[in-house]
Amino acid sequence: MKRAVVEASDVNDENVVDPVASKKKREAFSAHDFTTRLKEGNIVSVLEDFIENARDNSSDIVTEYLKMSPECNEVFKLMDGEKRPPSQMQLILELLECILLHISDNTSYKSTAMSIVQRLLENYKRQLNDPLGIGRSAKYTKSCLRLLTAMVMIDANTARDVQNHFDLHRESFISLLHRRDSRAQFDVRVWFIRLCISFLINGDDQVIQKMIDFKGLFNTMFKNISKDKASTIHLILSTMKRKGQNSQLEGLNIIREEIHDFLQTLTCSLRFGINFFDRSLGTSGRIQNNILLRFLLSLRSAVNDILVQDLVIRILKVCPDIINKYLTGCDYTFNPRQSIKWSANMNLLMKIYESQPEISPALKMADKVPLFKLVAMVMVTTVPVVATRPMILQGIRTDDSSVQNTILDFLIMILNKVKFIVKYTENCENWIQNSVYSQSDMKHFSGLYKEAVTKVIPEISSILACWNKLSKKQSQTDKNGDDQDVDDVVMETEVIDSSLEVGEQSHSTSAENDEQKLKTDEYGTMIKSKILRILCLYQEILPDSFYRCSHDFSRLLNGITTAPSTVQFYVLQLLLDSPAGKYRWFKEVKGQGTSISHLLHLFVTTQDAQVLKIVNNLVRKVIKNNLVLVIKSYNILSMGDISMETTDVLTPTSDSEMNIPNVWPSEFFPFSPLVVAVLQEWNSSSLKDAVEDCLLDNIKDVLHYQLKPETLCLLVQQTFTPTENITSNYQRELLHYCDKFTGKNQHIK
Repeated sequence: MKRAVVEASDVNDENVVDPVASKKKREAFSAHDFTTRLKEGNIVSVLEDFIENARDNSSDIVTEYLKMSPECNEVFKLMDGEKRPPSQMQLILELLECILLHISDNTSYKSTAMSIVQRLLENYKRQLNDPLGIGRSAKYTKSCLRLLTAMVMIDANTARDVQNHFDLHRESFISLLHRRDSRAQFDVRVWFIRLCISFLINGDDQVIQKMIDFKGLFNTMFKNISKDKASTIHLILSTMKRKGQNSQLEGLNIIREEIHDFLQTLTCSLRFGINFFDRSLGTSGRIQNNILLRFLLSLRSAVNDILVQDLVIRILKVCPDIINKYLTGCDYTFNPRQSIKWSANMNLLMKIYESQPEISPALKMADKVPLFKLVAMVMVTTVPVVATRPMILQGIRTDDSSVQNTILDFLIMILNKVKFIVKYTENCENWIQNSVYSQSDMKHFSGLYKEAVTKVIPEISSILACWNKLSKKQSQTDKNGDDQDVDDVVMETEVIDSSLEVGEQSHSTSAENDEQKLKTDEYGTMIKSKILRILCLYQEILPDSFYRCSHDFSRLLNGITTAPSTVQFYVLQLLLDSPAGKYRWFKEVKGQGTSISHLLHLFVTTQDAQVLKIVNNLVRKVIKNNLVLVIKSYNILSMGDISMETTDVLTPTSDSEMNIPNVWPSEFFPFSPLVVAVLQEWNSSSLKDAVEDCLLDNIKDVLHYQLKPETLCLLVQQTFTPTENITSNYQRELLHYCDKFTGKNQHIK
């Protein structure tokens, strides 16, 4: 690597030499000839001959000369005295470079190389600075930069010495980065970059840090780096990568960010980059971005290096056509397993797809393609090719909570992306004006797309099995916890006279168990919430598949009152969006009661306004679809599926939809909450006379059971207000009946 930085020659840029004549010339030239001819004054020709021989690997003229003159006095003497023209100084500098390159890797000449460097820095600093000035010829400047690079590459000490003698962030030096020459294989800019790189390669941490601290040096170097040759870019990037891995210097992060910005422009810019937009999104079978794909597959640290990860995500966002090839060709495994590495792999996978646009670019293209192909194109950016039903099932069935949680997040992400596509295609206002597809096309596409998705995601029964398994596990944990509490009481009684130390250990163990149980409960709640979110998404995206499921989702209400509000919300939303007549709300299940009883219990116990609102809507929906059953078969209004005893206090809500008077801050309702829901439904719906007659009799019965009937009377009066809008004779009769209890007679004239 050292020699690669400095050995590249641009001789061919400037001269074309006859190889036969050159060989004869080298055979006739020796170190003795060199010293002799220098004395004769043939400076230019003798320097050229020496340089030509020194650059020939088959020649040993440098070693021969150093044996004759270890201090190189003849060469340094040329630099003394009067100022020589740039053409001669250029040759002298090139000769010294050849000598240093020849002996840099030879340990027996290490002291000689060090001596040459020290002598140059101490006695000939002016001669080294002159070629770097503004207005100097490119050949002259490059000869000096090459010599300085050779000096730096001797060892860390010479790198430090050169750095101390040259102010590289000086304006005249920085300006060298702007000196490009498309005609030369290696221009001034390239050789100055190589000099800077040599400090990073051969310098110690102190040297590297000082290079990083040079203001504006690397910023200018990376500016417009996309115009440099591939070899120069490779040299810079490979050096930065190696030094970034091997050094803890804070300043290297700045350089890495500069490289990141450059690579981002190179790979992600449709205007300046090397990427191509594949209109088939990779479904044609041809790879149009093969270079980028190979580049991505070479990046092995995408899961743990944030800059590399960001670059991968950005490239795949611009070139979705290589997503599938990348995921199937990379070294990352996505099959569920309990490991940090797998979690990191899944994190990368989800970030890749979260960055993809919500609406596939395939749906916005001007060219019409067959619908089956359109489905394949849309699947590219919505459902990962590595996502399979067995893979997802393995994750949700595992006993490891962290793996299960990750897979559920992954499934939620997929379903959310699918939801956006389905909603977009089903709402023709989104696309009809600018689309090449008809409404019939989109309807057909939506069906084909859903069919493709259902082949990847698990069946609803598998999701419910995960819920049941978790519920059973939580129930067992609670049972074990209760048993443990009993054991603790017995143990405490038995060891009441034991030492304080034993007691402290017992309490400590109990506290640890409580903390562990709390963490388990929190994790279980989080998993349950995600399962419910998935069921809600199934219901929204694939309603037909959801409603074909024979499971009675109203049984999810069992234990709902003790569940966190997030779980309550998702269960209620799931039921509210389902046909009310589909589930057996009033069927008694042994040991669990009825679903309607759990719903009513939540109605009177919840303190969450959002949950209360949705409970109210759900109760009304159930009553509306089961009103006759409620009145005739169960007589819930009078008996009460939940009997509100004097200890049960219903805190009035400010929610206007509840229509409950807010003037009783401490009153209780000794009747079923169904009464409230039935009154609201009666007031808002047109019912048959037989149903209204039955309602009237039942509510009268409820009034007869009240210790304070005024409460229910006021509820009835407020429900059927204003009275001038009443058209039902049964409602009028009920109001008259309530007036008898309240002593008022002002509602019906």
